[in-house]
Amino acid sequence: MNPQTIERESKNLLKFVAPGKYGFIVNNEIHKKENFVYIGNDFLQISERIKKGWELKPGDKNWILRAPEFVLVDLSEFSANLTRQPHEILTLYRILKRLDLKDLISKIIKQERWSDIEIIPLKGASSQAEIRVACSDIRAKKFPKLIYSHLKKTDLWKNEIKQSKALLHPRPLKIYSKSLKDCRAKTKNFYKKVVSQYELLGQKLNEKTAIGGFWNFLNNDADVIIFILKAGLKYALGYLEDVPNNKEVILWEYHLGNDNSKEVIIAPCDIKNKNVLIVDRSYSGGTLAELSEKVDGFGGNASTLSLFPKSIYAIKNANLILFLDKYLKKSQIDLEDDWAEKLFISVINNEI
Repeated sequence: MNPQTIERESKNLLKFVAPGKYGFIVNNEIHKKENFVYIGNDFLQISERIKKGWELKPGDKNWILRAPEFVLVDLSEFSANLTRQPHEILTLYRILKRLDLKDLISKIIKQERWSDIEIIPLKGASSQAEIRVACSDIRAKKFPKLIYSHLKKTDLWKNEIKQSKALLHPRPLKIYSKSLKDCRAKTKNFYKKVVSQYELLGQKLNEKTAIGGFWNFLNNDADVIIFILKAGLKYALGYLEDVPNNKEVILWEYHLGNDNSKEVIIAPCDIKNKNVLIVDRSYSGGTLAELSEKVDGFGGNASTLSLFPKSIYAIKNANLILFLDKYLKKSQIDLEDDWAEKLFISVINNEI
């Protein structure tokens, strides 16, 4: 597979970066981050990869499969991390930024005897607040825990954790991750309605988590709130769980690039002459920007909330951001070097 084929199949969305053993590292031009993909039309190879957790997308003439990805550490979103200790999150982030991650991956692959698994560290301009990897097989889902356990035994960790503890003054964060079965009846009923409507399209939703704790602190005059499917469903459920007298909620499946033909609106309502808040977990902020234009085109008055922004782009493309459990305007954030680390410290210490 050559770079020209990758560009053609993805309609110029993906640009070739480097070859891998089981696929190709590509740069997603719209989301400004790397993915690990395979392109082909052999049914047996495609089905085998799907069994291993690869996600199937239509290309121009072939199929594009994206390898499963796992977060090693995320400064912006507390629930994405293995540990719930802020000083450990900061320590892990600092060490992984400094270490040769490829070398560390090789050691753990050898230790686990994963001779048939490839793990790729992913980069990108829109992945500044998190560090993630792509894996050729879903069996490697325990890799983040292996990295975390390995580093905690090192002298480097012991030295770095002291500095993190000196910098941070942790407070209880207003964040929870709750099983759907423990949610209120109203939240469960909304989920059932969404699932039944989505199944009519031949699609499945398997979200079993509500993420919230911070929604009651949202100061916004919106009449309608739009969450992006599928990634936004757990946040929509958290919103319904936190706010009994909630605003109208719309779930809108929208993808930048060659997937936007699958655009669909679940639980629609009239937005003409209404204040509409668009909410998305954000890398580049491109989805927020495009949907904002669509809402304005339908006669609504759009504003945007970037959940747990991973980059400067995500912050600049939003009217409001949520970092950890704190709502901020972009004017409050210093976007100079190491902005994510500095913002993490400021939010944890309640200094902003």
